Amino acid sequence: MPNFSAMGETFSFTKGEAILAVTTWSRGMDTAQIKALVEKALEDKILTLEEHGQIIDAVLSDGQISEEEEKILQELLERVASGEIDSQY
Repeated sequence: MPNFSAMGETFSFTKGEAILAVTTWSRGMDTAQIKALVEKALEDKILTLEEHGQIIDAVLSDGQISEEEEKILQELLERVASGEIDSQY
């Protein structure tokens, strides 16, 4: 499992996820990068606790939640609630 260290923490990426926006991590990921992270995490139709944490960390990395980020999270919750995505957390 590939590891990535940033801001004094080590992150592990499962399922061959590409490390998105390493250089922008400290100032936050943009909406397109967060959407890509969500889609990569959901490729297998399962949202693990680790993936959930990575998504939340990405959304909160700039210290605020934009309307667009809120929409991404709402869509994710709807997909889990509908049964389209299995949640393991």
